[in-house]
Amino acid sequence: GNAATMARGARFFLMALAGIVAMHAARAQVEDEVEEDAAVFEEEDPIDEEAAASVFIAANKAIEFGDVPLLVVGKEFTVTYELFNLGNAPAYGVELMDSWDDASFELVKGEATAAFDRIEGDGSAKHTVVLRPLKEGVFDCTRANITYTTVPEDQADEDAAEYREALTSTDGLVQVVTAAEYRRRTGSTTNEWLVVAALSALVVVGPM
Repeated sequence: GNAATMARGARFFLMALAGIVAMHAARAQVEDEVEEDAAVFEEEDPIDEEAAASVFIAANKAIEFGDVPLLVVGKEFTVTYELFNLGNAPAYGVELMDSWDDASFELVKGEATAAFDRIEGDGSAKHTVVLRPLKEGVFDCTRANITYTTVPEDQADEDAAEYREALTSTDGLVQVVTAAEYRRRTGSTTNEWLVVAALSALVVVGPM
């Protein structure tokens, strides 16, 4: 009887010991899985932030006209390019490429191309050129082309989708006239305003 009781006690003890060992093993496995999940989350977190980042370049190309939207043969004018990063992440390797007909316009100052290492999110960049019309006529002011990447140049893959393109706005068709024609057009306008001013003065002052 005593031997059987001792045998049952030993069996229960071994079963309890096995249960305790199994419980500790399960707890250790759960802790390892939690640590592994935390490590994976920490690794994926920057990727999520990168996925949430956005880069979008919008650009404006504008001719600085005088009092009237005309260009004059031989008279210099300025073209201003403004690039805006409407995203929240930097744009890298930004390049501006424009072209002007050499037979119609002389590049006086600056270049028709420009490069910027980076434009910060919600940032901007500006480039200007000065040109001189060589002959009269109507010319199409074409859009300038812009290329950029969403990652630094040394990390960019030519086959990847990080490379993007954009176009500037445009003034459309631009008319170039001779100096005599410009004076004729603006002179008639000036004379009209002088007549209006004189008549207004007569109305205000009136007969004495």
